[in-house]
Amino acid sequence: VYLIRDIQEYNVKAFVDIKEAPPIEIDGETISIISEKTFKTICQSTPTHAAIAIANNTIVKKIVSHYKDICIFPNIIHPSVTHFGKLTIGEGNIITMGNGFSEHVRVGSFNRFNTHCGIGHDTCIGNYNMFNPGCKISGAVTIGDGNSFGVNAVVLQQIKIGNNNAVGAASLIIHHLKDGKSYIGVPAKKIEF
Repeated sequence: VYLIRDIQEYNVKAFVDIKEAPPIEIDGETISIISEKTFKTICQSTPTHAAIAIANNTIVKKIVSHYKDICIFPNIIHPSVTHFGKLTIGEGNIITMGNGFSEHVRVGSFNRFNTHCGIGHDTCIGNYNMFNPGCKISGAVTIGDGNSFGVNAVVLQQIKIGNNNAVGAASLIIHHLKDGKSYIGVPAKKIEF
């Protein structure tokens, strides 16, 4: 809600959950909680902008697959976000306050950038990634889809990261990462659960 208020381009009309629930109050404003069924009916009859603010890549992807043909997914970008040079960006990204993007950065769709992340030059980011507060991505990094980066995670320059990886908080990535693994530490090492 606060991010939407800060950008002053949209208004929050309702939250969507599996089932309808009693409205909630945020700073004196009452916001309805509507069911998915009600939301789908609204979207089918009226062009509706939707932001998906869920910190689970799998759930975000599932929601997008259900609503991609009936919703508009704008990029929600805080006015304090900075970028230098060319920034190419897909749809449905949420970029909160204090993030910075260097030149020639490409960002896919439905990524979430929490506060104060830094993305270096010539970096290419896929879709459905989650960057928790303070992540630092150096220049010329390639990141696939569905990855999650913990608070203050760091990726050094020219690293390639595959798909569906989890990088732990304060971890340092110095080698390429394949797909579907978890990494933690300085330097980060693969761990098994």
